[in-house]
Amino acid sequence: MKEFNLENFPSELHDTLLTLAEQNEIHGYSEKGASGYVVFGRNKVLKRDVAIKFYYWENGDHAEPELLAKLDHKNILKIFHAAPVDSDYAYFTTKYCEGGDLDHLLDSEQTGVLKAIDVVMDIASGASFLHANGYVHRDLKPQNVFCDGDVFVIGDFGSVAPYGGNGACDTITQHSLIYRPPEVVTEKKHFKASDIYQLGIVLYQLLGGALSYEEVDWLSLQQKKKYEELVAPEDQLFATAIIEAKIKAGRVLDTDTLPAYVPLALRTFLRKATHREHTKRHESVADFLAALNNLRVRLLDWKRVEGGYLLTREKKFIKVENTEAGFFLHKNSGNGWKKYHGQKVVSLRHAVEIAETL
Repeated sequence: MKEFNLENFPSELHDTLLTLAEQNEIHGYSEKGASGYVVFGRNKVLKRDVAIKFYYWENGDHAEPELLAKLDHKNILKIFHAAPVDSDYAYFTTKYCEGGDLDHLLDSEQTGVLKAIDVVMDIASGASFLHANGYVHRDLKPQNVFCDGDVFVIGDFGSVAPYGGNGACDTITQHSLIYRPPEVVTEKKHFKASDIYQLGIVLYQLLGGALSYEEVDWLSLQQKKKYEELVAPEDQLFATAIIEAKIKAGRVLDTDTLPAYVPLALRTFLRKATHREHTKRHESVADFLAALNNLRVRLLDWKRVEGGYLLTREKKFIKVENTEAGFFLHKNSGNGWKKYHGQKVVSLRHAVEIAETL
């Protein structure tokens, strides 16, 4: 969080910020993300912590701010107030979530298989509500999802837009590159199925799939050499073109980077949700939710822990210890950890298979 100073904001926002500062004790602001500014404060009258998001709404490429304030769902962060600043900027005020965003949680803890599914089902429930009310989100990603107590909520509405009869809207603004669906790159259209694509990417990340936020990590050695020879903004345009080519080819996700305990059925689900052709994804978020819920009841509760991997089963735990010498299995049925026959296993996949039989 940075110290609040009017000089750090566009001049068009100054009058609105001064008015908001009369109503709220402003603590600071954040520039996280490329779509605007977030101001943090405490409402003087209601005595509650708030987050105020300013975003570039372009008077037509986004939902009307006043309509956003009417959205009410347990998996959508309640908007206290929303209004345009001018024909370019708008803002909305929401509750401040002390739990932070999902990106922060990804950095601070390992999320197990069942927990990952539960989090995404929360997000998907919020997205389904948006769709039912005629909107698509267009920028579902960990930075836009917040932990509100024990519930995960969609908390950024700067990209929300109404969709037409074909379930799509034109996308003038280019949203987060790594999460940009192929049809946005090729057609500049965002469908309801495009939100499903982004939900799939978030689930992939929560399960432990590799997805770098650094543009240079998507370049080959030869491409990096050329990138380093370029100056801004040509270097970024060069990297963007390469990443967009990967998006169009359906090569953003690499399921081989998922932990070995993520089963084939869940990998297949991810490939369907993130299919490069939007018509081949789940027909709706409701279908996405139903398929994921049906899959969840058959899955085991694996997660990464310090030194290895842990499987939680009824009345017992099985740990796969990862060492330089190989993988060792330990079991705890309530009376302490015991090594499983002292057996060393060479591959993690084999160790997982054994653990799931115990």
